[in-house]
Amino acid sequence: MKLKPQHYDILGLVVFLFIVGIAFFGIYNELQLPQWVFVVLLLIGVGGLLIDGSIVYNYFIKRDKK
Repeated sequence: MKLKPQHYDILGLVVFLFIVGIAFFGIYNELQLPQWVFVVLLLIGVGGLLIDGSIVYNYFIKRDKK
């Protein structure tokens, strides 16, 4: 079975969820790192979630409804 590049977007979706979780954890618990580090992580995570989420939605979820 050969995997298409869209299959790796599911893994990317999980990774970006993890990044967003780390960012929220760091922001709310006021860890030792500067707050801007967690804000940058949050922006990267949300951007990745939007991109990978739209690819997963269009390729796997929306396609199955046709």
